[in-house]
Amino acid sequence: MNQHTVPKLILGTLLFSSLGLMSVTPTIPDSTLVVTAQEDTTGVKASRYAPGNFYPFYDYTATGNEMAAFTLTLDYAMDENGLYQISLTNAGRTRSIVYQFTQDGIYEVAFFADTTGKEDFRYHEDAHDDRKSLYFPAELQIGDTFNRGYQQEQAFTVTDILDEFYLGGVTYNDVIVVETTYSEGDTHRFYYAQDIGEIYAEYTPTDNGGTQTTSLSYYGEVPEEEFATVNGAEYSIGLFHLYYEYSGYGNEFAPFSLTLDYELDEDRIYQVSRATSGTTVTYVYQIRSDGIYELAYFPESYEQEDFRYHEDSLDQQMSLFLPLTLQVGDTFQRGYRSEQEYVVSDILREYVVNGELYEQVLVIEITFPDGEIQRYYYAPQIGEIYSEYIYDEAGNSITTSLSYYGGIPLQ
Repeated sequence: MNQHTVPKLILGTLLFSSLGLMSVTPTIPDSTLVVTAQEDTTGVKASRYAPGNFYPFYDYTATGNEMAAFTLTLDYAMDENGLYQISLTNAGRTRSIVYQFTQDGIYEVAFFADTTGKEDFRYHEDAHDDRKSLYFPAELQIGDTFNRGYQQEQAFTVTDILDEFYLGGVTYNDVIVVETTYSEGDTHRFYYAQDIGEIYAEYTPTDNGGTQTTSLSYYGEVPEEEFATVNGAEYSIGLFHLYYEYSGYGNEFAPFSLTLDYELDEDRIYQVSRATSGTTVTYVYQIRSDGIYELAYFPESYEQEDFRYHEDSLDQQMSLFLPLTLQVGDTFQRGYRSEQEYVVSDILREYVVNGELYEQVLVIEITFPDGEIQRYYYAPQIGEIYSEYIYDEAGNSITTSLSYYGGIPLQ
């Protein structure tokens, strides 16, 4: 299969794509965006514009919000019933979507949040119930209107069918343009190329915030993983800087700070204190040949006592923080009784927190018996940069994000 690379431009914007998650696109100078209108109103077949159906992998970049970048993967190709599955990954979270070709159009028949993209949902009961959302009618003509959403709540209109759409050095043919206007007046316009799918989108808010755009930057084979394995020591918590400040959302106890009390000694033992809501807990860690271990913790510790050589730090009780070798899919046990199982859910090429871009970000998570998910993001030579505790099926969460790291601020 041929690979296609669309020249990347400047990053930057948050959009909500027609796929239901955040879309992305490079900044596109006006001189590179040229369209040629179709002179007649001949219709096109929607099957030529289905989302994510034609190539194994799509990569989208963005203007206006770096965190809006996403990738789209074709997990399972179309079966004899017209069902196929894609996964959309954004900022370390993956959503799997099942579509179906029918004689009257393309439908989204189910979606599944916080997945790995590896499970086949085409035969899940949710993909075979009566709830579905029309993605495209079977044929599309200029002026056609149709409703998307599981309650048919959002009207879309085919505003144009372009003979050519020239974007960033690539010419796309027979491009359909579909747009919708939301209740607050914001407009969202999508461009779909034949035998590719969505290639470009623009979102225009009514608050004069400026048009936001998304665009396809690559489509073809799945790229080889650049970071197949990482070294856990590079992600040690609280080791690389004297002080870390974390802001929180959703809970008054979410904000906290970390202070490096005592650096690595000859046995690679170090000490960190975590302060939150007036309470300080001190932790002693050790980097060993097979991983990073929490050796002991001391609640209500305020005097910055050196606990590295305390008897509790030198006994046989310890909790694995991170193995020294980590790959996506690996599992390991945390806790002094190894009672909590964590999985390496992703290694992200890039991740943005509070406007700062981090690379090679390690993502680990645990799922609790009641279904809650705790997910942590770690950057090399920094440590934890973000975490989220997702406590219900609606995706409501408590989050913390790194807001400062470096020297200890002056009081």
